[in-house]
Amino acid sequence: MLYVIALICAGCIAGGGYLVVQVLRRIALGVRARRWPQAIGQLVSVEDKTSSNGETQEILVRYAYRVGSRNHEGHIIHPCYSGGPRFGTSHENLKALLRPGLRVRVSFQSEQPDRSMISTGFYSSTAIALFVGVDLVAIGSFFPLTFWFHSVSGSTWGYGLGAPWIVLFGLMLFGSDDFASGITVIPGPAAPLE
Repeated sequence: MLYVIALICAGCIAGGGYLVVQVLRRIALGVRARRWPQAIGQLVSVEDKTSSNGETQEILVRYAYRVGSRNHEGHIIHPCYSGGPRFGTSHENLKALLRPGLRVRVSFQSEQPDRSMISTGFYSSTAIALFVGVDLVAIGSFFPLTFWFHSVSGSTWGYGLGAPWIVLFGLMLFGSDDFASGITVIPGPAAPLE
């Protein structure tokens, strides 16, 4: 039985650690992109994709922009946006805003102009996955320590160690996920890129 608990704890730590690293990378990329150079781009296509079971929706975009004398294409709204049921409001706002021919500001990485996005910054609700990962690491770490501490001293103080994370996780549910608010629309008529 102890081996099964140890394997579950190790799985929680590994899975949670992986999730934390992936989410932090995406959040950091979205925040760093605020300082990237910008170009005027134009949406080439906008698709409202619904999963086969109808439970998740995602807006897929393709946009064209010019950096210097070269044309580029991109497809990333924001590194943390992936559709799904938890992005319901964001999905509706993106659906109302985005349409083919719309001119938008595109942030691109100067060293790799093909790497771009149309919405930048930090959206607090994207940290939900971060706190899930942290909770998994905490469960995988604190459960064995609490179990050991309880068996040695009879105290149960360690059972409350996860409570602050649960509160933070709940607060993240009410955060901003309006990726459309990070998109800058450029007024003027749509024009083909040369």
